Amino acid sequence: MEREEQLRARYEDLKKRAQRVSDIQTVEKLFHTYLQYYNLQHVEGILSTLALDQSDVSVEEGYSEVYEGKEAVESYFDCFRRLSKKPGILVEQHCVCPVIELAGDGKTAKLVCFARGIKGVAAAELQTYLAGRYYVDFIKEEDGTWKIWHLHWFIIYDSEVKKGFMYSQTTNNEEWRHPELSDVFTSRANKPSTYWPVIFNPKTPYDYIPEAPEPYETYDGITALKRTRILQHFWDREKY
Repeated sequence: MEREEQLRARYEDLKKRAQRVSDIQTVEKLFHTYLQYYNLQHVEGILSTLALDQSDVSVEEGYSEVYEGKEAVESYFDCFRRLSKKPGILVEQHCVCPVIELAGDGKTAKLVCFARGIKGVAAAELQTYLAGRYYVDFIKEEDGTWKIWHLHWFIIYDSEVKKGFMYSQTTNNEEWRHPELSDVFTSRANKPSTYWPVIFNPKTPYDYIPEAPEPYETYDGITALKRTRILQHFWDREKY
């Protein structure tokens, strides 16, 4: 009887471990799927990866403010329907070195990764190298499906190809305000940015944001961003 109980306990432990491994792999695949759709400017594909049924689903990218809620998030990505029809537009991002932390209760997960890519806007005669980091919260919905819950893209550099990131930073999104693209970006954020942009500057020390997620038991609303070095002295702006 004791042996049977030990085997049953062992079986249950292995089943839980296998489920955690499966969840981590699913979360990673989901994020790569999001990026593939993002690079293709495939709006329906992008939205299929997001937890739109969650009231606080959110997206914050680079210098944008926060788009929170189904309507706001859909309006943000709706710009791709128009952008994809413009000639000479190329945006590619690829995930590198992802770190995924699954909650102890298995209901949520966090991902931080480095992402690099390229951007081309022919109308503005601009081509740049991109680099940044993603912080993503995932949630496991009632049917067992994983979705992207909160997504934040932090820019490290956005630099003209001919000059490189030591000598060039395009930080004002001027290329997207070109007259030929005036009808593309019409959505409006509904919440303020959660941080001020910190882009690479060769004259100052650089704080990488965000850091890798720490182990956690259950989602408590505190993201990895709030525990990073830079936000530990958030108000000491003279350091930056």
